[in-house]
Amino acid sequence: MPKFNRLSEYERERILKMLAANFSYSMIAQTIGRSVSTIGREVCRNHASSEYLVVEAHKKASKRQVYSHSPKCKIEADEYLKSLIHAKLRLRWSPMKISHWLLKTHQMEISHETIYQYIYVQAKGKFKKELISYL
Repeated sequence: MPKFNRLSEYERERILKMLAANFSYSMIAQTIGRSVSTIGREVCRNHASSEYLVVEAHKKASKRQVYSHSPKCKIEADEYLKSLIHAKLRLRWSPMKISHWLLKTHQMEISHETIYQYIYVQAKGKFKKELISYL
């Protein structure tokens, strides 16, 4: 049964040892209980001079995880963008319409899913209720 969580440092060490012993990606995947694509992607992302770098791989993965779970989304980090979105929400525009408008008029690529995430996840308290009321 495949796992849907990130590789551990221990799993990366096992990958390193099995690569050194010339195991195929399929054998490595089967042994540690991961998919072949996970092993291939991991090795491709984290090799230098045909050598798999365990410590660097784990550091990079940790950075990616911290960034992907950052409390601030793209909208929260940009006051100008936030003001544009708020103005259009007050006019009762849908996140889809806002997304298209931002791309067309400001060359800003913000998906409607990002706007929904901002409204439902990032916004807090009274402010959140206000934004939701605009939908």
